[in-house]
Amino acid sequence: MQQKTYNWTTLNHKVFSKLAMQTSPKDIKDSVEMVPETVERVLFTLRYKLDEYSGRKKARKIASAQRRSMQEMRIP
Repeated sequence: MQQKTYNWTTLNHKVFSKLAMQTSPKDIKDSVEMVPETVERVLFTLRYKLDEYSGRKKARKIASAQRRSMQEMRIP
């Protein structure tokens, strides 16, 4: 149990935080104790945050391509 708690806490700090996602200590505890539907709720939230992150990444890529295109048009 202690190792599972450590793993969830590490995942929360190192991965979820980069996605602007924070798992509550209660959700971590419930996940470790295998409370029904807890992991599903966390995974659903993770899927949503990954989709958001992917959308932001695509938007940055498009904006970068547009800037390059505009710069190329200005070159005599």
